[in-house]
Amino acid sequence: TEELRQELMELMAAMRHDEGARDVARSHARARRCQACGYRGECGQALN
Repeated sequence: TEELRQELMELMAAMRHDEGARDVARSHARARRCQACGYRGECGQALN
């Protein structure tokens, strides 16, 4: 639907914006997701 397409376009624009950012906030509160993340060693926001 057009609504889903628009939502996707907005999400992609936000991702492109964050891609060049120096510090991007964690987008979740799930410890298991953090444990599997490839950036965990570099992340100052990792969940324990």
